[in-house]
Amino acid sequence: MRNLFETLLNFFRHGGVRLYGSNIVYLFSERAIAFIFGFAVGVYVARELGADAYGLLTYAVSLSSIFGVIMTFGLESVMVRELVSRPAERDEILGTGAWLKAGGFLLMQLILALYIVITRPPLRTGLLIMIISSGYLFQILQVLEFYFQAEVCSKYISLSKLFSLTIYCSLRFVLILCGADLIWFAVVEALNMLCISAGYLWFYIRGGHGVGSWCFSRIAAVRMLKSGWPFYLSSLAIMLYMRIDQVVIKSFLGNAEVGIYSIAVRLVELFYFIPVIGCASLLPALIRAKERSEELYQRRLSGLFGLMFYMGLGCVLLCWCGSYLIRPVYGAEYAGAAGLLRSYSWVLLFIFTSQPLAQWYIVEGMQRYALLFALGTALLNIGLNLLLIRFYGVYGAVSATLGSYLLILLFGLFLPGTNKVTCLRISAPWRIISFCRDGLRGILQ
Repeated sequence: MRNLFETLLNFFRHGGVRLYGSNIVYLFSERAIAFIFGFAVGVYVARELGADAYGLLTYAVSLSSIFGVIMTFGLESVMVRELVSRPAERDEILGTGAWLKAGGFLLMQLILALYIVITRPPLRTGLLIMIISSGYLFQILQVLEFYFQAEVCSKYISLSKLFSLTIYCSLRFVLILCGADLIWFAVVEALNMLCISAGYLWFYIRGGHGVGSWCFSRIAAVRMLKSGWPFYLSSLAIMLYMRIDQVVIKSFLGNAEVGIYSIAVRLVELFYFIPVIGCASLLPALIRAKERSEELYQRRLSGLFGLMFYMGLGCVLLCWCGSYLIRPVYGAEYAGAAGLLRSYSWVLLFIFTSQPLAQWYIVEGMQRYALLFALGTALLNIGLNLLLIRFYGVYGAVSATLGSYLLILLFGLFLPGTNKVTCLRISAPWRIISFCRDGLRGILQ
């Protein structure tokens, strides 16, 4: 007993545990608060707007997010790696990233305008999409989030998002009380992006830095684009298969079905921050572990897979329990979302265990595999959605999502470059001993 106590005490005194642990605590705390307040206000908004109007707003947000990926250029993971590996070139990396995202925003707006001209949606729908998409202009300063990640200063990210969340939820609540038009809800979506970026900038300047020293480097731009283009295309593919179901549902079934389906999807997506934050915060640790020794790197990666699986399973159980509260919380109009939530929640097992795999792609330089799997999942998901929604409605969309994830996972077993890491991922349910050892002691040893 004494030895166990000393082991735990030494574990929590470890410098790596304190550094990365505090970083994760800040991010989890922010998301937990966002979970509570965002959920409460979201329920109120959904009930008051009704399934039809809520579905239209959700559709506009989903479509804007698909086009919003155009301006990312796959820079997130690449810039974190660049900032960790080249700290002396900080201003050059940040300046280059900002200019690339600015160019991406212009490209995004051009393509979105062409889409609206070609598809000719109703005036109200097109206006909602254009207003929400304009908020992506402020995501140019998202490069500061990458800087805070590289410096393991996630408290600034968390505080910025909490500031934005406070304003966002307050404005939505006021709009409902005033009976405001749906257009104003789109304006608030855009303002949310502005507030987050303003928070990032304030903390960056407060830390003694400035954007005036940022500069564009053609060499850095070519280097980052060359490394990031597979992630760029994979990000487009990921956003497609995460949002295309709601676009197809609107086309085949209407706004009300989108509203009901989106309730189940959004409740499941509330848990997505857990693997994203955990794995993103530990990316610098994995990079440094790879540089130190292969054994340490494999131990940390193994611990992450085990940890993510069991956390995902716990979230699935929470979704099943929460499904019985749909009718009393959201109202009878959204009662159909309960069954959808129970079915769709199984996607969390794939989402949680895919995040360590994403870090593996980055550390090993296997971006081509990230692209291959993302494109494969997107094509399968789009095809299955178009086929199954026609016959099975919203449950066809659930089947399409789960089916595409499962087929791509099995494909990884037969690909020479990914069969070992896929086996490691699949074996997570039976690695209880490894989970306890590597998850608690190995990740941050």
